[in-house]
Amino acid sequence: MIPDIDTQLAAAIKSINDNVAPAVDPDNQLAQEQLYLAVATLNLVRQNLPFAHAYARQDLTNHVAQAEGLMDIEASSILAAAADQARQVLADPTLGSQTLLAEARDLRDKIGVFLYKHQDDPKFDKLVIEHSKAGIDLGRAWTKGMGFEPDPAAVTDLSTLLKQ
Repeated sequence: MIPDIDTQLAAAIKSINDNVAPAVDPDNQLAQEQLYLAVATLNLVRQNLPFAHAYARQDLTNHVAQAEGLMDIEASSILAAAADQARQVLADPTLGSQTLLAEARDLRDKIGVFLYKHQDDPKFDKLVIEHSKAGIDLGRAWTKGMGFEPDPAAVTDLSTLLKQ
């Protein structure tokens, strides 16, 4: 087994394209579509792999900023504890992207509970919209290579977005 992840992904993609794709029934449109999506996903993972850790850090950083903004409007001990935990995770450079993503998911869940409790309070609306843009932009940059963007040139490249 080759220890280089990029080479492993390239080999898997080549094997699928050279050996599996020709064996899939050309009349089975669902199988053809799924094969295309699987290869496109592997290509996207390969393309974005160098940015996975920076992406996870930025995602968590965005959620910390949103939690802080919400707490500027109204105090929350639950959000404060979750934001503190997230800051500790961000401060540890040895933690991998999966840990960062899990921490972001946990903080996002707590933000969601907080917002659900305050759903009829318009004082949070502007902040939620402003902070949603950062997450949407990050997600669109991550998936830009899938080819679903109507105007890909309008979406900032992931590498550029993560350097900002």
